[in-house]
Amino acid sequence: MDFILENIRRIRREKNFSQEYLAEKLGYKQTVWSKIENGQSPFPTNRIIDVAKNLEVEIIDVVMPSSGCHQNNYEQKGGNAEVILIVNNFDKGFELIEKLIEENKKLSSTRK
Repeated sequence: MDFILENIRRIRREKNFSQEYLAEKLGYKQTVWSKIENGQSPFPTNRIIDVAKNLEVEIIDVVMPSSGCHQNNYEQKGGNAEVILIVNNFDKGFELIEKLIEENKKLSSTRK
């Protein structure tokens, strides 16, 4: 799940959003959000949609592993390495989305 936090931080910086701005949009204090974003506090997976919405991106941009973080492993292999990387990343992303959906279902059922 570290790559999700990396994606959030990268996207936030690319959009020139401060931690304070994103924290406020999500209803957190900046200090709390800083700990979440830096992996010092658990990431609230039930807020993934809110995070994507406030970063003004698609959910997939937040939950998909960045191909750049694995690029060096495939650079010298040539051939179908890029296709393999993309397929592996999609598999990881879909697994994560399924996990998030299950976690949200559990949270919803405990609230009733």
